[in-house]
Amino acid sequence: MAEIDVIYDGYPAEGIHYRETSKLHKKAGNKKRTRFHRYTMTAESAFDFINFTKEPGYVERPEGNYLHGTAHHHTSSKDHGRWAGTKDYEAWMHLLFNGWQDGAKSASKLADELAPFIYGTKQVDEQIYNYEGDAVDIDRYLEGDPECMLDYEESRATGAAKFVKVAIDMGATAEIKAQALLWRGIIAAALVDLLENNGYRCEVVGYCHTSWGDDWESLIVFPVKKEDQPVDLERLASLVGHAASFRRGIFSAMEKLPHEKFSEYHGYGYGRYANSDPYDDLQADLYIGRDCLCSSAQDAAERFREKLGEIETFRDFLEEEGLV
Repeated sequence: MAEIDVIYDGYPAEGIHYRETSKLHKKAGNKKRTRFHRYTMTAESAFDFINFTKEPGYVERPEGNYLHGTAHHHTSSKDHGRWAGTKDYEAWMHLLFNGWQDGAKSASKLADELAPFIYGTKQVDEQIYNYEGDAVDIDRYLEGDPECMLDYEESRATGAAKFVKVAIDMGATAEIKAQALLWRGIIAAALVDLLENNGYRCEVVGYCHTSWGDDWESLIVFPVKKEDQPVDLERLASLVGHAASFRRGIFSAMEKLPHEKFSEYHGYGYGRYANSDPYDDLQADLYIGRDCLCSSAQDAAERFREKLGEIETFRDFLEEEGLV
């Protein structure tokens, strides 16, 4: 296994961890070995990612900061019409801070289609007998049973809550229409909403994996929701479900690299949508990727069912109902 050289590993901006490495590798059919470079940019929280990207384009850094360098052009703030998802960058910021209501409604509607079938994890009220509680069981009291008091706890028929990590691919090739990105985000938001409403606790991350040539690769990751956080469907949909999440937010994160590094990793634009998924570097239970770039509501509903079926504890129920 090739030895990895760490070029930089630190925090060049608040809440933003940046790691850049290189290693010798040999391309298929080529005896000569070359240097393979990679950077991973990871935000510690959704707030840190938004704060890092809220100003489009390159941001000047003091000398000594690893992102210090030459400024360069940027397109994340330009008017790209429907392709970018919003008219301009200000509209994208407004959407982030106020939530994407239409996307949340679409996600909720999609989740409701399967909700009646997820009877295996339906919510129930469980009776618990104890020395103290909300009500008294008269029969037990008359029998002299000290544990005659009743408590009612909300639980799940399947037992304790299960934890699922969901990774949502934010990237796409340039020819992919904004509508396809919207449907992928709606599917992701609907899955998280349905899982959370049926006894699961979800950790959600967004990511973008790109490359340039054969020797340069990048991975940007930011947390969207922690396991212990409640679902805010409007904000979830806006962070990972909107076309502007990628073509404004992710682009802005890439633009924070100085010209020298930006051109190495992203070429003349924003790199090439990677042909491989970063599963070794980003472990998750469920991936929402290019297979969820849909063209219609019907297509999205089918992908939604298929993705839900990838979670083992749901698969049996879906097969019984003939949904997968």
